[in-house]
Amino acid sequence: THIGGLHLDDNTLLTSLHGLEQLASAEGGLAIWRQPLITSLTPLSGITDTIDVRISGCTGRTSLDGLESQTALLAIHLESNSALVDISALAGHSYMDQIELRSNYQLTDLTGLDDVHTVNTLAIGSSPLTNLAGLAGLTTVSDSLHLENNGSLTDLDALQGIAPTRDITIA
Repeated sequence: THIGGLHLDDNTLLTSLHGLEQLASAEGGLAIWRQPLITSLTPLSGITDTIDVRISGCTGRTSLDGLESQTALLAIHLESNSALVDISALAGHSYMDQIELRSNYQLTDLTGLDDVHTVNTLAIGSSPLTNLAGLAGLTTVSDSLHLENNGSLTDLDALQGIAPTRDITIA
């Protein structure tokens, strides 16, 4: 089944995405906001061509398992997912337009972004990351790089191979 987009917002009692397994396409994007009881994205594993994934305020999810089959992913926005510790399901993408990771307080490593070589905008904020090792393959940030409020960050070594970019903020 092909749909223009899938948007789930403020369904605080919804406990599962089972029933959505037949979805194969959500070209207009996948947005999951404030779904505290949904712990698995596995029922969405049949969707392969979403270009924009936004997950915010989903406090019960520890990983992005179920998104491994994304082949056209260009933008990932993860914000305020307090239990998120694993983004390895994002592996395999060499180009992304946007990567935004903000206020994911348990995310301590960027494994899953290892294959990204080029990104237009990279923003990481309010994280417990001590390093950016998962970005060591990054060679181009063509528009902007923002690292803000990452109080545990002790080195930027993974960024040494990137070409000059238009705008860099480290605060």
